Amino acid sequence: RGSNPERDMSKRRSRKYLKQIRVDEGPAPSTVHVGVQICLELGASAKLTRDMVLSPYRAAHYKADDGTMKLVVNKKKAEKDTVKAAEEKAAADAAATAAAEAAEEAKEQEAESSNNDEDTSVDEEGRSEVEGDDSGSNNDTDAKREQ
Repeated sequence: RGSNPERDMSKRRSRKYLKQIRVDEGPAPSTVHVGVQICLELGASAKLTRDMVLSPYRAAHYKADDGTMKLVVNKKKAEKDTVKAAEEKAAADAAATAAAEAAEEAKEQEAESSNNDEDTSVDEEGRSEVEGDDSGSNNDTDAKREQ
């Protein structure tokens, strides 16, 4: 209760007292710069650094140094470059995978078509016969027709 003496003062004295005890200076710009460097070295993103360190500093109407802002901007550019490189790599990997799958499918179709060509043959009358068919059903029906 003794920690707020403005309570017992008149309005004018109270305002004057509160203005006098108000801290008009925040952390030094060098302190904010060190804080930004620490955040970035620990692996924080540019957005997180901006939200956690610079936003409260700016909200108190202080200005950050240009060097500090350059650190954050450079980190943001590096993040964009990293994301872009990862997207390009993913696209290249996807294209390589699609090409490999297409080549594999073409080989399978070629193998199937060569297997089909070996299994079927055409007799003298233009009918196709499947090799290895020992049932003789075609010969039996032809013999019955001739009789």
